[in-house]
Amino acid sequence: PVVSYDIETAGSQITMIGFSRNKQAWVLPFIHHGDSLWSKLQEVECWHLVKRFLKDNDIPKTAHSASYDNTWLSFYGIEVKNLWMDTMLAWHTLHPELPRGLDTVASVLTDYTYWKHEGDAPDLTTQTHYNGMDCISTAEIATKLHKQLQDAGLWQYYCDSVHSLITPVARVVRHGVSFDEDVRQALRIDYTRKYDDVVSKVKQAVSWPINVGSPAQVGKLLYDELGLPSIYSRKGKARSTDDKTLAALIKKVPKSAGIINAILDARSYAKALNTGGDLAVRVDPDGRVRCSYNLAGTEIGRC
Repeated sequence: PVVSYDIETAGSQITMIGFSRNKQAWVLPFIHHGDSLWSKLQEVECWHLVKRFLKDNDIPKTAHSASYDNTWLSFYGIEVKNLWMDTMLAWHTLHPELPRGLDTVASVLTDYTYWKHEGDAPDLTTQTHYNGMDCISTAEIATKLHKQLQDAGLWQYYCDSVHSLITPVARVVRHGVSFDEDVRQALRIDYTRKYDDVVSKVKQAVSWPINVGSPAQVGKLLYDELGLPSIYSRKGKARSTDDKTLAALIKKVPKSAGIINAILDARSYAKALNTGGDLAVRVDPDGRVRCSYNLAGTEIGRC
């Protein structure tokens, strides 16, 4: 029978790992509230056993969102062998329009009482139960999804076009992408200059020190001073100044394009320059960027 596995993480560590077969689960916790539950030697021995099991090519395995688990495990020197099914991707293959979380899938394909709230419990017993239920439900779901994929004539498609991407994607995540810090600094200087230029252009058009980052002040400029037709937010109480609204105003009043495009450009540059913007991407100590890739991100199969 197929064996499911599931990890829990906190910070930069795997806190526990569980396995299930035949509706029974075995959970191995490593860390609780930041404290190790084993001596260093014991933990090494535990991980050695986990590695030996997961690398056993004779044991078919399944996980829900295996890319996540496998990427974490790869940082521990473990490459999972004979991954038979990712239940999240298998479910998404059958039902691309539905939510794909384990809670949703389990609610449709199993009779288990909802348990996902236990993940926030402070005690170790409840947390291990939570992990064990993840494993038990995943194993049961995998068997049912296999039959459904076969009945729908999609099993081979899943294997060839979906499942085959899991391991290479995990390797890409682990390897990362080279990042050029010099280019980032050059872009930051360029974007700052362009931001200053467009803000100056907007300020020259008004007689007061406007803050282009303030929706209220932008609304005052566009609706009160320029007399553009009011467009209200969905709630209908405040005049809207979001990007979609500004684009609509340009269509209604083409002569306003100059000032509105300057505001839109200022927003774009400010977004790139702020702490959560495009230029704020985190670079690891080895000079590479690592991110996640969503293999089930759309309803029509695009990545």
